[in-house]
Order: sequence, then C-alpha cells, then structure tokens
Amino acid sequence: MQYQYRIKRDDEKKLFVISEFAYNSEDSRTLIGEFTFKPGELDEAVKQGEEGVARILRSSRFYPPAETIRAIAGQIIALYNQPPEQGDEALVDEMGAAASSVKPQSIKADAEDDKILDDDDDDTLIDDAIDDDDEGLKLDDDDLSPLDDEDEDIEE
Repeated sequence: MQYQYRIKRDDEKKLFVISEFAYNSEDSRTLIGEFTFKPGELDEAVKQGEEGVARILRSSRFYPPAETIRAIAGQIIALYNQPPEQGDEALVDEMGAAASSVKPQSIKADAEDDKILDDDDDDTLIDDAIDDDDEGLKLDDDDLSPLDDEDEDIEE
C-alpha cells in the first residue's frame, strides 16, 4: 500500500496540519489520520533541522519510515520559513521520499560496455568465459561406488 502526506500551513489558525492518506487503488485514497501542530511547538525543532522536527512529529499514532519522515520534516521547515504568498501546502509521497533519498553514484563505463553486441558476439563472449584448459574435478573409481559396505546396514 502506498501512502501520501499532505502538509498544510494554516495561517489563520496558526497551525500545521499533516493529513495521511493510503492509496487503495490508482484512483482511490483514504484519509487515515490528521495530525495538528502549533507553530510554537515546532519553533525549537525547526532550528535543529530535519531530525529535530522528526522527533516532534513522531508518535505512537504517526510513525512513517525514516526517509519519509525526513522528507515531511524538510517540507515543514520549508513551509515554516517561506512567506505565505509562496504557498502553504506540500505533498510527500512515501515512495517518492524513498527514491529521493537514494544518492546517485558515478559509474565509469568501460569502452567494451559501450559497443552494441549482435547475436554472434554473445556466443563468442560465452566461449571466452569458459576456460577449456581446466580439466575439472577428478574422481577415483572408489569414489563412484554408491554405498560402502558399512552404509548397507542402515535401519529403516
């Protein structure tokens, strides 16, 4: 199930409201809960950053995954610090929060990786990967007997 969080700053009531939704299908979502925080409750936490806000937000009723709570906290800090004319609402998608927390890595491509291989090249690569000089595992004739005399006395 996928979750989405709507963070709304209500300047008239001086509140932050987090609405938690669960998607039942692509077109249907259900409100699971709403959590309200007064800006005064968040003042000190905002100064501490995302971790400070996350500690204030989490409770036994509201405990999103770590990547998601950091994304929510980041959006609250942004809304807290921006003027009302720049917006008062943000959305955090649980799957998007997880994906955005993955840091891209630099990958060096080998020149060999850049060329496109045709079907004949696939067979050549497989043949090259097999070492024909290896004689493999050697077994003595004694190793091939199915049971030793001692093994025949096994009770059923």
